[in-house]
Amino acid sequence: MSITVPQKILVRVPNWLGDTVLAFPAVEALRGRFPTSHILLMTRPYLSELWLVQPAVDRVVAIRDGSKRAEVETALSLRREGVDLYLTFPRSFLSALTGLLAGAKLRVGYSSEGRGWLLTHRLRRDAETLKLHRVQYYLKLVEVFGEVSEVGPPKVTVTAEMREKGDEILRKGGLSASPKVGFNPGALYGEAKCWPQERFIELGRRLVEDGYKVLLFGTLGEQGRNAEIARGIGEGCLDLTGRTSLMELAVLLERCCCLVTNDTGTMHLSAAVGTPVVALFGSTDPALTSPVGDGHVIIRHRISCSPCFERVCPEGHHRCMRSIEVEEVLEAVKRVGGNGR
Repeated sequence: MSITVPQKILVRVPNWLGDTVLAFPAVEALRGRFPTSHILLMTRPYLSELWLVQPAVDRVVAIRDGSKRAEVETALSLRREGVDLYLTFPRSFLSALTGLLAGAKLRVGYSSEGRGWLLTHRLRRDAETLKLHRVQYYLKLVEVFGEVSEVGPPKVTVTAEMREKGDEILRKGGLSASPKVGFNPGALYGEAKCWPQERFIELGRRLVEDGYKVLLFGTLGEQGRNAEIARGIGEGCLDLTGRTSLMELAVLLERCCCLVTNDTGTMHLSAAVGTPVVALFGSTDPALTSPVGDGHVIIRHRISCSPCFERVCPEGHHRCMRSIEVEEVLEAVKRVGGNGR
């Protein structure tokens, strides 16, 4: 599609951490395609700090409380700013309506959820598109405007000031001088993605015996799970569950020699700060959401019902994750983590 260079571009970015990180290359490509345009992003409040450190972005607008009503109000408030072009990465009906309410002349997105009539330029979510890795899936929205320049993997820039804050957290926890392995045992999507707690405990004990320290990461809702894991590992484990902002999490991940994780947003954040990931996949497909970049290890045992993409194992046996043994994860940690950081 050939268009006049837009003065102001509004982008409705994804709602979840992992999708947000995987959308970074598309926003970078958009900047490359329109270097003189003003790029404005709409995002959920908790994700704002990640977008504020992205050099391709001119301004970030947080949707007040993340509610549907707040999104409508935010869109209407932007109407007077003269938005020329609107891109929506989410595929909800509301995210397409947002572009119309903001007064955007051109509105681009995937046609789904009965929202095609709200978009001036629609992309089909056909079988081939649905097989794309999420990075490429988002890049296709920018390719509507023609060939885009090559972009690198998602990247989060950590400043010296941010590192000092992270190092202070580690000093207070008594872990500043030790090689550290991050654990991310939960998954907001559902239990089907999760490696069993007892395996994380056994892995943590083995790593501590070998001279590593373990940092536990997670959300407030995962504090119960992670507290049990921390108690099981014992001395040598620092539980930071629900105690960090996203940028503090990014800094602490950067200080780890590797991260052991289920398929989660934290997995993608770790890759974006350059820390290798040992990613445990079962109910989801690494062809769609694997960590981007070099040095990562994906552990997945193929069974007939995987990937199911369900929140809870529909078969009740959770074999896709239970078949992953501690020994193979430990070997992967030693391989990618080296001597630690």
